[in-house]
Amino acid sequence: MKINKIILKSLLLASSIGFLSTSSAQLYSRANGMMIYDSDQDITWLANANYAATQYAESCGKQPLPGGVVDSEGGMDWYTAVEYVKALSFGGYDDWRLPKSLQPDTTCDDQSKVVGSYGFNCTGSELGNLFHVGLGGQPGKSIVDVHNENFDLFKNIETRTYWYDNQWEVAPLIARNLHMDLGFQNANAKSVHLIVWPVRDGDVADEIKQEPKHSKKDMNKACGMKNIVTK
Repeated sequence: MKINKIILKSLLLASSIGFLSTSSAQLYSRANGMMIYDSDQDITWLANANYAATQYAESCGKQPLPGGVVDSEGGMDWYTAVEYVKALSFGGYDDWRLPKSLQPDTTCDDQSKVVGSYGFNCTGSELGNLFHVGLGGQPGKSIVDVHNENFDLFKNIETRTYWYDNQWEVAPLIARNLHMDLGFQNANAKSVHLIVWPVRDGDVADEIKQEPKHSKKDMNKACGMKNIVTK
C-alpha cells in the first residue's frame, strides 16, 4: 500500500510538472539575437519590435515601398503594413507577415456577435499571447513597466498599438490591433498609422550573417541631420 502511494504521488508530481511546462511560453534567442523563437506558438519574431523605424533612420527617411508611407516612428497604415512585411527580407528569410488574431477567441474577456473577440487576455492571438504569456504582461498595465525576463530578449518594444493581419469582418475599412501599453485587443480604421512587428512561421537557424549596425552618431552624420529619429 505504501509503495502504491509513493507511485501515485510520483505520477501526480510528473503530471503537474508537465502541465506547468505547457502553460508557459519559452522564448529562445536566434540568429545572433536578431530573432526570437516563440515555442508556445511555433513562430519567430524579429527581436527589433519596431524594425521599420530603424530602417527609416538608417536610410535617412527613404520609403521602403513605392506608394507606401512609413513615418519616422515606424508607423504606417494597414495597407502599407501588409505590403511592407511581404517585401521584407531579413536574415535570409523573406516569408515575414503580420501577426494573426484568432477569431473567435474564447480566451478574450469580451465577446460580441458584431465585433467578435476583443479586450484583455486574448491569448489565442499571436500578439496577445506574446504580451500575456511570453512577456508576462498584466491586463491594463504597460508591458514596459510589468514584464518577465523575456522582455530583455527584444528591443524597441513600443507602448503603442500594433497591427494584426486580420480585417474586421463586418467593416472592411477596419483591421484588428493590440495596444501594447495595456494588452488590449481592439480595432482601428486601416488608414490610421500604427506600428508593425514582423513574424514568420516556425523556427530559424541559431546563427546567420550579422546585419549591419550603426550608431546614432553615424546615422546623423550620414543623413546630414541634427535630430534624426533612431531606434
